[in-house]
This record gives sequence, structure tokens and C-alpha cells, in this order.
Amino acid sequence: MINLVLLEGCQKCKKLEEEIKKRGLSYMKTYCEDDSGLCDYLESLVDSYQYPMVLNVNSNNDIRQLFYVTDKYDHINNTRDLKNNIQAIGFYSVDKLIEFVTK
Repeated sequence: MINLVLLEGCQKCKKLEEEIKKRGLSYMKTYCEDDSGLCDYLESLVDSYQYPMVLNVNSNNDIRQLFYVTDKYDHINNTRDLKNNIQAIGFYSVDKLIEFVTK
């Protein structure tokens, strides 16, 4: 299951969701407008306010990996170990994020 974290009205977020739907992949979504605490937490983890973000969670619903669009050069395509044993990978475009999460 793909876990999306989106902003309402965000064109990149809409594009990601549409591509996942088109490929028939199972997903769930959370809008930041509905869970600002989650989004504040994610933004602080990756030091970015850009969306969409994609979460890989374990059976306890703990975040294990976080994939996101970034404008920080040193975050692009680098696996970073964050607090709470979370790994993050940033992508320079929503197309690269889509390519990664749908393969």
C-alpha cells in the first residue's frame, strides 16, 4: 500500500495521485489540511515544506521510509538516516518521485 501525504490544490500532489490511480496501485492519502501534526512532523524530519510525500510504514504504522520532492541539492537521490530509524530520499521532480514509487 502506498501512503500519500498531500496538500489540497497542489498540482504535483494531484499528478502523483492520478498516476498511481492510472496504474491501478493501492494507496491511501492524508491531506495536511486534515492532519497538520503529521505534516509538521514530516517537514521537520526532512527540513522541507514541499509536497507530495510518500511514506513506507511497517505493520505497526511506524514510518520506515519517506520519499519526497526537494529543492535541496544535497538531498537529491541520497538516502539519509533520520531520527526514529526513518530513512529519507529526496527527488528533484515529481516525475522522478512517481517513477520511484510506482516501480
